[in-house]
Amino acid sequence: MAGYDSVKAKFIEESPDTLIMTSPSFFSQFTLVIATQLVGDSMVKLDRICREANVKLVFVRSYGLAGIVRVSVKEHTIIDSKPDHFLDDLRLNNHGVSQTCHRGRSIVDYSFVILCCLV
Repeated sequence: MAGYDSVKAKFIEESPDTLIMTSPSFFSQFTLVIATQLVGDSMVKLDRICREANVKLVFVRSYGLAGIVRVSVKEHTIIDSKPDHFLDDLRLNNHGVSQTCHRGRSIVDYSFVILCCLV
């Protein structure tokens, strides 16, 4: 297939629980880990491993049509750009001025692993 020469893939056929217990250093090679359907002890251990290695971690668990997503990072800064006492001003000022859209976005290259537990 043309265009896919730079794509490399490999897999490990092992349960996530075993991988977490026997090879915690495995996760340090990634910048992002996505773990699905993990439970209790495995989640806590994987969270500790990823925090020590400064690896971003996303837990995903589904319960039929409902589910949860938990993001675990060392630090997540939230800046409150609007103070609590802000009063909405619905007046239109400078309605003749055209609005410009800036789309200068940076794309970050992530290496990641997805852990799946089939239920």
